[in-house]
Amino acid sequence: MDSVAQLESEWHDSALESIINIVRAPDGDFESIGNLANTVADSHSLQKIIELLHSTPQGKQAFQRRSRLGDIDLQKLYRLPLNTLGYSYAEHLLKNNLQPLHSGQVENDYQFLGVHITETHDIWHIITGCDTNILGEIQLDRSFLCCPTTLFAFLVSIIG
Repeated sequence: MDSVAQLESEWHDSALESIINIVRAPDGDFESIGNLANTVADSHSLQKIIELLHSTPQGKQAFQRRSRLGDIDLQKLYRLPLNTLGYSYAEHLLKNNLQPLHSGQVENDYQFLGVHITETHDIWHIITGCDTNILGEIQLDRSFLCCPTTLFAFLVSIIG
């Protein structure tokens, strides 16, 4: 077996092991989801995604600005009208006893992409209707991985 085929086989084995660990993990244990993300997020693929996003005006501007969500006042959002994203976001987090996800410093495009995806993660639960349990997390990931046009729209919208 040549080295490329061997690496691909090892990658598939690692991804499969990560998926099995997700299924076995109790609800609330999201470390296994992070392990799967690390397995499938190789630097070449991430670079291609970043290049693709830089090719759109919204993506280019987002990478230049590197805007962050910052501190989120859930109680203030919860007082917004019922049909707003802010209200739905606050209701979702409060109902599920969750806090907004925060990430560390951003010094390059790779870090910005990861941080922005992390910070907006729960918004996508609202938009897609996916639950916050392990099955819901798998469904959310699947909705982006199985539909490349959805993934592209997702990436452009989260950065824009």
